[in-house]
Amino acid sequence: MPTIDPAAIELIEQTDRLVEVLRRAGRIGGGEAWERHFARIRAAREPWATAVIMSDRGQVVGVHARSEAGPGSIAIDTDPPVWLDVWEFPNDPDLPSLSVAVAGLDDHDVIRYRPGNRCTMLASRDGLRRFVKVSADATAIDQITRIVHATVQRHEIHVAVPEPLGLTAAGQAVHLRIVSGRPLFDRIVSAEGPDWSYRIGEILGRLAAVEPEDGGAVTQGGASSFAIARRDHHEQRARTERAIGRASAQVPSLGPRLRFVLDQLDARQADLRPKAVSLVHGSPHLHQWLIDGDAIGLVDFDRFGWGDLELDIATYLAELDFERSSVAPIRDHEQAIANGAAIGGTELDPRRLWLYRLHKRVAKVARTAAAPRTDAAVRASDQLVDIERSLGAGPPA
Repeated sequence: MPTIDPAAIELIEQTDRLVEVLRRAGRIGGGEAWERHFARIRAAREPWATAVIMSDRGQVVGVHARSEAGPGSIAIDTDPPVWLDVWEFPNDPDLPSLSVAVAGLDDHDVIRYRPGNRCTMLASRDGLRRFVKVSADATAIDQITRIVHATVQRHEIHVAVPEPLGLTAAGQAVHLRIVSGRPLFDRIVSAEGPDWSYRIGEILGRLAAVEPEDGGAVTQGGASSFAIARRDHHEQRARTERAIGRASAQVPSLGPRLRFVLDQLDARQADLRPKAVSLVHGSPHLHQWLIDGDAIGLVDFDRFGWGDLELDIATYLAELDFERSSVAPIRDHEQAIANGAAIGGTELDPRRLWLYRLHKRVAKVARTAAAPRTDAAVRASDQLVDIERSLGAGPPA
């Protein structure tokens, strides 16, 4: 594991300092206002940090921080020294299909970019505005989108979802029709938020009520040979295991406590009764929902599959757990979304939901530990204390 000078972490944390370093090295121009789009610390591997900054003129620049020099690296005078590898979007050295995909577009705006992994853009091609997702999973995302679109229409689930427009860049860029509307987030966190949680619960409940044995729900749209992924407890546990590994690498003192938490989650899971899987969105967090008049839209079905509705609900509620701007008490959202799911045709298991929410909170600890902040270890430890207290108090009656 590389030894990282706190001054180097501050360089990734403080955008103004990073911009100044890049300007002095001639890697970016002067005059633009820059903001950080993404940053992560990964102390157990090289590069140990990655950041993306964006200017008000649309320039996007990626940076890897390393403990060893590479060709063209910028040297930073810390102890031990740090080297920065810099590239301008879309020339990502670890995602070569990105530049190919961008070359086929009339224009593009970066919405979400994770270097070496994936990128979502709002773009135009042949006069039509669209979303374009570039990743190694683009072909699967295209198939999933076709299945979801057909399922929602067939079962008359009242939610707008993306429509697939095809693949480009050797199958690593999927094009999606834009779902109209504006973010529902502000309404969810307002005083009327539980009313929207009720409607969201009903939509997710109706999706979950689609019978797994109904082959038409998962084979329409030319995707009959595509295997729907499992998004159940086993997959969630594997994700939690990886999150614990990342958090332990960043903050070794968290390791034994997180392992104990996972043991407790496993023991509680073993006490649950088995249940049949259902169709789930996979990640219906607060920013995936749109509103257009009185119609609701739901996007980003990349993690769509067969699983537990409680996992979808836990993802939604876990964000509200940490959303300080939310006005209504979390218990009002909990009751509203459970009532909506029941109206949609699916009853929630409170104990299973409680466990999934704890899994999501462990993931939050891992993200906090990897944040480019000098106080990341303290913040992650404080969040872990809350998980330990919840386990001590036990599940809902």
